[in-house]
Amino acid sequence: MTLFSGPLPDDLAPVVADALARHPRLRLALLGQADLRGAFVAVRERVHPLGSLTEAAACREVVAGCEIVLVPGPTSGADDPAGWHAAADAGRPALVAAAEAARWGLRDGIDALVADGPAAWRAGLDALAGDPELCRRIGETARAALPAPEPVMSRARPRPSGSRPRLMLLNVFAPPQTLGGATRVLRDNIDDLLARAGDRLDLMVVATDHGADDAPYRVRIDAYRGVPVARIAAPQETHRDWRPFNPAMAAPFAALLDRFAPDLVHAHCIQRLTGTVLEAVQARGIPSVVTLHDAWWISDFQFLADEDGRVPTPSADTLATPSARTIGRLRAIARRRGLGRLLDGATALVAVSESFAATYRAAGHPRTIAVPNGVPPLAPVARSPRNAGPVRLGHVGGRSAHKGATLVESVLRANAFANLSLTLVDLALDPGTVREESWGATPVRIVGPVPAEAVGGLYAGLDVLLAPSLWPESFGLVTREARAAGLWVVASDRGAIGEDIREGVDGFRIDVATAEPLRAVLACLDAEPARFRTPPPPEQPMRTAADQGRDLLALYDRILAEAR
Repeated sequence: MTLFSGPLPDDLAPVVADALARHPRLRLALLGQADLRGAFVAVRERVHPLGSLTEAAACREVVAGCEIVLVPGPTSGADDPAGWHAAADAGRPALVAAAEAARWGLRDGIDALVADGPAAWRAGLDALAGDPELCRRIGETARAALPAPEPVMSRARPRPSGSRPRLMLLNVFAPPQTLGGATRVLRDNIDDLLARAGDRLDLMVVATDHGADDAPYRVRIDAYRGVPVARIAAPQETHRDWRPFNPAMAAPFAALLDRFAPDLVHAHCIQRLTGTVLEAVQARGIPSVVTLHDAWWISDFQFLADEDGRVPTPSADTLATPSARTIGRLRAIARRRGLGRLLDGATALVAVSESFAATYRAAGHPRTIAVPNGVPPLAPVARSPRNAGPVRLGHVGGRSAHKGATLVESVLRANAFANLSLTLVDLALDPGTVREESWGATPVRIVGPVPAEAVGGLYAGLDVLLAPSLWPESFGLVTREARAAGLWVVASDRGAIGEDIREGVDGFRIDVATAEPLRAVLACLDAEPARFRTPPPPEQPMRTAADQGRDLLALYDRILAEAR
């Protein structure tokens, strides 16, 4: 049971600390800074400092997630996000200082419990902590005392009779702006839908417009293979890939909903579009599917790795949500709750691997199912036999720390490997850029982003793909593509990226907690160049993008049938 409190005066901090000590089920979410070496030292593990009040909406969200609200002092008014009105709006019982209760005419034991002095605060805390029925009754009475909110009106969606079902797809980018793995998956899904159901489904894509930062919220419409693509320019702003909601996205997106009138919406990665677009979908009662490509929905850290390289595992306890240092606890908890509501409101939650589905289930979303990604067809590129030369390593995930590029660089620089070379794709460079360096004794070729249609040629120039990701990858498209292209693969043992590798037969799965396992594998490659210049034994048939497309279409058909 969680208590929420604004800053506690000196005479009440020991009272609240004593209540925590006497009621082991209680914990405290405390606005402002808490002196955990003072009154709370004995119960410090159950005190969660939220920092200063930076956003009123975030504070209201956290209040709504707590069971009891303490109002220990004067508030700024009815709109104070830490006051009685915020508690009442959320249906939460409040224990209110006598002067503040008198200001609003609150009735003791009816609209709130009123406390005047430490003894009354102690009694009030004991009463609420020990009586769930009292909490429920006061919370409901308080909410009823507020003016009723205006009803949200859903817009009618006029449709011609007999028209084909309409599917709207949402993603941060859309082809030909094919940036990131999720956009490649989206493209493959569209290709498969056109092949399987192009004669019975109408499609539309909504994405942001890459490179159009100078005209925020402008909508531009083009097409991919005849499918209309509406691109909304997202603003250039701090934390834009973290931002959970952007009310300014509501109007341009609502106009697109009005125009297309979808029967089903499938949201992929929606950062920059933000949760505001899915909020609009659900407000209209339109069924929605959310594909969970990464941890954006459940963590401040999209790829789970924090600023120090640690990988905290999200849990169902939103108060325990790890927060980025530049964000703060209050905003992180509020974000997690707001996005969690959207996941709870979706018709289906789809993870791209079974292991990542387990991550979301453990984070409080037990309805998550797995519809794994698959390998798209790669244009065949002939590989020439090589009887000499180094083992050609490749790292294609960019230089971000969570992709393991820093680990690869540190191991190569610290060792003198005689029979290795490396090609590293740096996604921050301009396409076509090529730089050459040496890391230790290893020659390194650093290149800019490679277009999706040229990936087969990239793999044809490699022998071994390195993918020592520090975060538990949701799928790992590159490792599957590399194996299908006849490469050896060295992958992290975290998440799904190294699934199905046959140890020592077509690759290696390594612990990435330290550099030693990677060093040992690279030493093995260096010692047997002839072995690793030769492709490994052929892979068993893999799951393909077409397999995923078939499963998604079956899901769409079921949801559309149930909605009729």
